[in-house]
Amino acid sequence: MEILWAGQLTDRKLPFLILDLMRKYPDLKDKVNFTILGSGPRKTLLMKALEDSKFDNIKILDQVPFNKVENIMLRSHFLLHTSYREAGTHIVPEALSSGLPVICHAISGMNLTIKKSNGFKVELISYSHSIKTIASYLYEVIENPNLVSEKSSGAISYAKLNSWNNMVETFRKDYLNVKK
Repeated sequence: MEILWAGQLTDRKLPFLILDLMRKYPDLKDKVNFTILGSGPRKTLLMKALEDSKFDNIKILDQVPFNKVENIMLRSHFLLHTSYREAGTHIVPEALSSGLPVICHAISGMNLTIKKSNGFKVELISYSHSIKTIASYLYEVIENPNLVSEKSSGAISYAKLNSWNNMVETFRKDYLNVKK
């Protein structure tokens, strides 16, 4: 299974959670690959920690052009968005519009965007709870691979429902109803 993590490498985005998840659940090493896209103040430390860990199922790519991000999304099974302090984010709707389901914390905009149909939500209780819950979702998908296509279909449906064209049409209909 291919998991994409994308964002600025800062503490509030929790990029180290992936390493801690692998330390706690090393049997996932042969079942899950992580691609981390991004740069930021924690990149050097994360790269050193990754090198020290010897996990070869985690790779870090620097910032890449959008068309390459899109290709990586299309090859991935889920976007893992670990941020715990975010009002909203561009990567989540981008992922959904590519048919990429999302695993994220149940906070802010992500809590409103991610549904059972298009991903998995993790209650923001504690760091260890997040690791345990994300691991349980990964095991669930490994045991039930059809969940990838089910959640992907849900991601596409959600993206269509929330497209600009659909929102404009909703606004137009509402305006016409008010005008009557």
